[in-house]
Amino acid sequence: MIEPVDKRKGLLSFANLTEAHVLSAIRKHNFSMFEIREAIDAIKKQFGEQRHPLITGEFFRQGKRLFLKQLNETVSVSRPTQGQRVLGGDLLDPYLERIVRDDHDLPVRLFPMRANPDARIMVDLFIASGQPVISNTGILAEFIHERHQTGESIEEIASDYGIDERAVADAIRYVKAA
Repeated sequence: MIEPVDKRKGLLSFANLTEAHVLSAIRKHNFSMFEIREAIDAIKKQFGEQRHPLITGEFFRQGKRLFLKQLNETVSVSRPTQGQRVLGGDLLDPYLERIVRDDHDLPVRLFPMRANPDARIMVDLFIASGQPVISNTGILAEFIHERHQTGESIEEIASDYGIDERAVADAIRYVKAA
């Protein structure tokens, strides 16, 4: 479902990371892999071959149906109404709101859901080579975690960086959850 940027080496791109984020959101709404594959096939049929079909638009859920909003048009990508235009639909869930896109609608920043309820951890294509950092900083979550592992307190670390203690605690929690 997610096509790696380098199949031979198994390397993933930032777009692949964002696709995994969206796929996780869809799976949390109890859609089977078969249903998701059907939806992706429907997207390709409706909109042409897409390199990253899971992030070409916004997915919506309404009941047990999966929809895609593309170019201000909502289209069903679930059977039995596959391909039909529909109105409304609930946003699949808060996962999609955590993707920041550039002017070309490409994902450039992601606020992962895992152990990050207040979006204090982000992954940005242009900051720290896409490694998780404390939001709006270049402070690596992994580095915060390592300092805490050596015995430094959350208060000390926060003071050193001039950041909120909750951000430090969230960075530690995020890395531990990996």
